[in-house]
Amino acid sequence: MSDVERLVLAAGAVVLLAAAGGLLPLLHEWNRRTIRLLLAFGTGVLLGAAFCHMIPEAVEQLGGNVGM
Repeated sequence: MSDVERLVLAAGAVVLLAAAGGLLPLLHEWNRRTIRLLLAFGTGVLLGAAFCHMIPEAVEQLGGNVGM
């Protein structure tokens, strides 16, 4: 699998998971606690994708002095 294919697949997965967390509350009458849980899931997906994107660049900038 090429780098471009992997990038498109990862971006598609992030979009689908974030949209699911944001759109599921609109499909059904949910209680307040469940809506907060679904929105937190969508937010977590977006934050996780952002940090996973930043980690390789940080390793590249800092060299081998990353982690344990």
